[in-house]
Amino acid sequence: MKIKRVLFIIVAVTLPLIQLSCSSDSDQAMQDEAVELLIGEWLIESESDYFCGSDTVYREIITDPNQIYEYRSDGTWQKYTDGVEDEFQFGKWEKISTDTYTIDHQGDNVQYSVTVEFVGNDSMKFDIDECRDEDGESIYTYELYERQ
Repeated sequence: MKIKRVLFIIVAVTLPLIQLSCSSDSDQAMQDEAVELLIGEWLIESESDYFCGSDTVYREIITDPNQIYEYRSDGTWQKYTDGVEDEFQFGKWEKISTDTYTIDHQGDNVQYSVTVEFVGNDSMKFDIDECRDEDGESIYTYELYERQ
């Protein structure tokens, strides 16, 4: 009887510790995976306003073609236009939560946070903003990038 009680106490004490360890490891693995998705070269496809709650375009915003943003594993980024490095568009990036990054524009001395949503491994919605009212419509804006 004493042996069963001792075994029960040992299991009751160690089981929560094991679960805490696994939970923390899986959370970190999910964060690492999201960071790895950002790393690479991304071509801007479009920047548009959308009706809130959908991907239906409200108004398309014209973007310059052939803009590639490279996010490197060392936490730096660089913009290229037509394959030429942009001397004013570079800086550092840092993941601060599951879907939020800090982007530091060293060429402009500006720092801001962006919300990013990955669509599979090869597309991302970048700089997703909050819904706002414009001309009586509820809209939001984001840039669409494709992995190169």
